[in-house]
Amino acid sequence: KGYGEMLIIKEAIEKSKTIGPDTIVIKATGRIFVPNIAVMVDRWRRIDFAVSCDLAPRLDWADTLVFAASPTFLQTYLVPECEFLDELAEPMLNFERTMAHAILKAINAGMKWSPLPAAFRIDGMSGTYNTPYGSKFSLKRHLAREWTIRKFLGS
Repeated sequence: KGYGEMLIIKEAIEKSKTIGPDTIVIKATGRIFVPNIAVMVDRWRRIDFAVSCDLAPRLDWADTLVFAASPTFLQTYLVPECEFLDELAEPMLNFERTMAHAILKAINAGMKWSPLPAAFRIDGMSGTYNTPYGSKFSLKRHLAREWTIRKFLGS
C-alpha cells in the first residue's frame, strides 16, 4: 500500500497541469474526511515550509494520514524513498518511516519542516484494517498546539 501511495504522488507531480512549483500539495490517506481542513489550509498559507506533518519524538516515524508539502520536497526527497519501502522487513520500512527519513534528509539540505499547524480531526476508515478511525483529537494536545501556533504566527 505504501508503494502504491508513493507512485500516486509521483504521477501527480509529474503529470498534473495544476501543480506548480509554488503549490502546496495536501495529501490525505484514502478513505478519510478531515472536518477542520479549512483551518489547516489557512494556517499552511501563513507559514513557510517544504513539508508539514507530525514526527514521532524519535524522528523515525511520520504521521502520514494528513500532510502538506512542496512539489520539490515530494519529487526530490519523498519519491526517491520509494525504492526503500519494504513492509515485510524487520523493522518494517513503511510509508511512515520512509517519510520521516525523507524529512530528515530535506532538513539536512536546508529545507524547512513544520509540524501540522492544527490538530486535525478525522472521520473515515482505515484502508489497512478496514476499521473506523477513532478520533485522533486530544484536547490537551490541541491546546498545546494552538498555543504554539498562535505564538509562532503572532495571532
